[in-house]
Amino acid sequence: MHDSVWGTLSLDPWESTLLELSVFQRLRGLRQTGFAYLTYPTAEHSRFQHTLGVMEAASRIFDSLQRRINDGGLSEKGLSERADNRVFKRRAHNVARWRMLLRLAALVHDIGHSVFSHSSERVYALIKPFPELMAGFQGGNAKRPGAAEVMVYLLVTSPEWRKLVDNLWNKATQSPKPPTADEWERIGRWVLGQETARDLKFLADIISGPFDADKLDYVFRDGYVSGIPVGYDLMRLIATICVDPQEDKEAKKDLWRLTLSMRGINALEQLVMGRLVLNSYLYHHHKCRAAECAFERTLAREYLAKKTVLGRKRVWDLFGLQDADTYEFSKGHSRNAKEIRNLYNRRLRVRVVEFRGEDVVQPTSQRASFGFTKLTEFASIASWDRYEALLAIEDRIARKAGLAIGTVIVDVPKSPDYADLENVLLPGRRGQAGELPANVLTYRGWISAYASHRSYVRVFAPRGQSTENKVWNAAKEVFFKDFGLTLPEMARVAHR
Repeated sequence: MHDSVWGTLSLDPWESTLLELSVFQRLRGLRQTGFAYLTYPTAEHSRFQHTLGVMEAASRIFDSLQRRINDGGLSEKGLSERADNRVFKRRAHNVARWRMLLRLAALVHDIGHSVFSHSSERVYALIKPFPELMAGFQGGNAKRPGAAEVMVYLLVTSPEWRKLVDNLWNKATQSPKPPTADEWERIGRWVLGQETARDLKFLADIISGPFDADKLDYVFRDGYVSGIPVGYDLMRLIATICVDPQEDKEAKKDLWRLTLSMRGINALEQLVMGRLVLNSYLYHHHKCRAAECAFERTLAREYLAKKTVLGRKRVWDLFGLQDADTYEFSKGHSRNAKEIRNLYNRRLRVRVVEFRGEDVVQPTSQRASFGFTKLTEFASIASWDRYEALLAIEDRIARKAGLAIGTVIVDVPKSPDYADLENVLLPGRRGQAGELPANVLTYRGWISAYASHRSYVRVFAPRGQSTENKVWNAAKEVFFKDFGLTLPEMARVAHR
């Protein structure tokens, strides 16, 4: 099999067999970057392509570590404690098994996505039982997983999944044996970024961590396929990744973490900057946001009104859908169907208001500063109460403008997050203490600058001079009354 990013890919017989399952083939019909294709026409790549890329990236990271055990694959501390690690110790007999499990984790890591990827996830993540499950998996040094990751865990740890895989696996090969129930549990935890065994934490990091295979693939692939010149030294990064036992205060023990030697710092800098560029050009492009938000609001309003999503009463039914199923839904006569039909016909709302914190009148005043902070809290919504509060703001603007409820959208995008880099050290040389990436790279400043200068609050509404005038005046009134923000004329976006 040939891939545009990684070249020729080699699959083992059991992997080829599993890929024929509908749960994997469904990924061909899920766009990796949601509605970005409406602005970047070549961004039609799928979750299936990305999945194969992540499996290849994970394999290359693992193989690089094994190949360089005595030449940078392990830190100085790792080499001195090598005998304590079941993957790196001399004459380790199970290396091929760990590699197989790692590839399987990469293979399943995205099967929990639904239509248009993260656009729908932001809605079904609020539907029971996902909020409780996501909170339940968080704790200790574990990050809060996404709903899609939780869905993967639920699937691969189910008896039905193991029975299905065992049957297909044994038809494809007699050696190696399929994963055991305990190994599927471990694979599911890796997708969540979790591992309880101190010597195996780096394997979870390869799947979900600061330098994981997911980032190595999507940063390069999303930029390449979209035509955005984002590049980083992929081979250098893989050649300088290493494993280092590091103190974990929550676990109260050393965990073997996937990290990077100082020789790879330039490649890391390129990767971090590449993610920021993609946020600016692609993920936060105003046309991409207009489409993503319109779809998300359509699903959210349907659920709040009818307790259904795309006509489905059970949240689990969403995980059998592809993007094309929304086209069938758009043929209906409901308002929600019309909204989705508008997306397929690229009849998008336009920007009427666009501003940053520094753009409001007297931005440093206590009232404006507090109000803007309060507004930006809508970037991360973790409950239906908060979602309804956002919808209420949109509806107040719509009513004041004399428009129908649901016509206006207020978009508060989430700023790029590099929190995963804050809990891993870059190992020092010759006994020197390790350094936080933030002490070597100035990415905190980059993120702060992005949040201040490139992250916009926007109000979208249907195109039309009269409508836009009314929405502008209504938005000014609502933002002043609710948040104490006085919008200058420069915050208005004019259209011919």
